[in-house]
Amino acid sequence: MAPVTFMRFQHEEAATEVAQLLAAAGLQVSIEDSQNYFDPSFARTPLYREIRVLLPADQFKAGHQALQQYYAQLIQQLPPDYPVLSFNTEELQAIVATPDEWGHLDYVLAKQLLAERGISISPQQEEATANSRLEALSQYQNGTYLILLGYIFAVLSGAIALILGMILWHSSRTLPNGQQVHVFSPASRFHGKMIVALALGLLAALFLFGYHLTLSDLVSPFL
Repeated sequence: MAPVTFMRFQHEEAATEVAQLLAAAGLQVSIEDSQNYFDPSFARTPLYREIRVLLPADQFKAGHQALQQYYAQLIQQLPPDYPVLSFNTEELQAIVATPDEWGHLDYVLAKQLLAERGISISPQQEEATANSRLEALSQYQNGTYLILLGYIFAVLSGAIALILGMILWHSSRTLPNGQQVHVFSPASRFHGKMIVALALGLLAALFLFGYHLTLSDLVSPFL
């Protein structure tokens, strides 16, 4: 099974540390650095560097468990002013409901603090919460605005329309369980495909029109 992005980092040290923890758990981990890939726009700089830790999708669950077990051992070492330590019950429950937004350390810390307040989370509740979160993250985004812009730029600027169309057509996200899903609905992806076709047609027409003008300029002095 091909590896997919498990976590993203801006600093190599953090990515390497997590990769070593996952490897120690017997998982097939690899690292991918965005700086190793050519960017035709030359917009990628160290400021926007992204280092990805990859795992096979069927090892995501084991990866999350390995990191939770590791960070659970570090809770006692947290400084007294660590922000989550001052969270109220409702805020802690929000962390448990959306662990992908907080990270493994905050997740295990929130569970421990809730347990200390008499609110324990059973494995069944944890699984139900995870399934609810997966369902929420799987919902399609509204692509209406991008579709409208795509068709407008399809007659104004083929390059911009091409980018918008590709976003609608091919955008995907990786869920916490390793499953990859499309960001936009089938209808929106169809519009994205049509915008790409229109954009390519416009670019081709502009190229041929420019070529025709250039050829005419070269030939006209001899006519």
